Amino acid sequence: MPLLFASVFDVFIGDMLFKWMGRRKVNDFKFLALSLLICALQILNIVILKHQAITTFVSMLIMFFLTQFYSMSFSLRLSGSITISLIMLLSELTVMVLTSLGLGVDIREIPSNYLIHAICVLLAKFTAFILVNFLVSRQNHIRRGMSRKLTLSMLVLPGSSLLVISLLYMYCYRISEEYLQVATFAASVLLAVANILAFHIINTQGDYISTKEQLKFAKANIESQKEYYKELYEYQREISQFRHDMKNFFTAILSKLRAGESEEVEKRIAEKLNFMDEFSRSIVNTGNPVLDSILTSKLKQSEACGIKTNISIKLSSPIRIDELELGVLLGNALDNAIEAAVKAEGEKNINVSILTADETMLIKITNPVAKKVDVKNLETTKSDKKRHGYGLSGIRTIVQRNGGILDLECTDTLFTFTATLSNAENQI
Repeated sequence: MPLLFASVFDVFIGDMLFKWMGRRKVNDFKFLALSLLICALQILNIVILKHQAITTFVSMLIMFFLTQFYSMSFSLRLSGSITISLIMLLSELTVMVLTSLGLGVDIREIPSNYLIHAICVLLAKFTAFILVNFLVSRQNHIRRGMSRKLTLSMLVLPGSSLLVISLLYMYCYRISEEYLQVATFAASVLLAVANILAFHIINTQGDYISTKEQLKFAKANIESQKEYYKELYEYQREISQFRHDMKNFFTAILSKLRAGESEEVEKRIAEKLNFMDEFSRSIVNTGNPVLDSILTSKLKQSEACGIKTNISIKLSSPIRIDELELGVLLGNALDNAIEAAVKAEGEKNINVSILTADETMLIKITNPVAKKVDVKNLETTKSDKKRHGYGLSGIRTIVQRNGGILDLECTDTLFTFTATLSNAENQI
């Protein structure tokens, strides 16, 4: 029973941590089958391999196997499996030492006492659950728009439950009736399971909220792409018309040259070149649909606000970052830049630089500001702060999830946004 309980807890805690580090790549049914396999491997590991060091190492390998079903880089897989194994080991050692000191028993005798060992396993796994939950939940205020106070308050439930289980443990050890010992242990297990179910419900609700936010931005991206394809259609239609008119245009030019009207020829050619320059600047064509749609849409938006936007793109390697996340990041950053530029005085220029080199992607945006802002305490100036506040927090989350760094700088007249992201081969 303790082995089964421990193996189930291992899978649950591992899934909690790895889902925070990257998206799960399999559906719930496949993950259930995978969980049963992991549980079986963990039980065999503990039963067959008696040496603690070897057991811990094999557990780490099993956790690394579990990470293969989540979208993350190799370094995250390795660090995640090592982290979860160390948390498990630290929790077990802590509980064993405290049990030895609190009950006055030799630590080597604990595995031979079924009841004490069972509750030690329960306490150790539940302690690991609290540690991982704290590690994950402290970032949820960014990912799901939760406040820090709410994140901390979520730890009250597992913390108080750990205290109650410890008290039940002490009570269970001091009573002699076997049925009361079993009942006390069962109550402890039910309390731990209740915590798991509670946090499963909370996480499911959080995933639902996060999905709603993603759908909202996906809809915005689709609208941007619709505008982009509309512009492309107009572009191709005008190109076709342009090709059709070129013969007549050059025939007229040739006639004027023969007639000695060189000034008129020069004027007509200059007009045509200006038209081509203006038209080419209104369409962004990088070969990446998301970049093209977002940049084209925001370019039109900034032009409508009287803002000149300069875009520089150098893609030395393909973009491997999730397209939806890239769209959310870039769309929010440009929205903020345009909003700030509108309020600024004087010349209004937004400069956008996007480049990929090796396994790195850099996005840099500079825009004028009306006054210097504190980049460490940014707050939206829009009326709907709850809704628009997700913009910067969403950007931070996407940057962190893609192993990147977000750098914000501001002077009295200029705001600089720089996002450096991982663009590795296994990014997708």
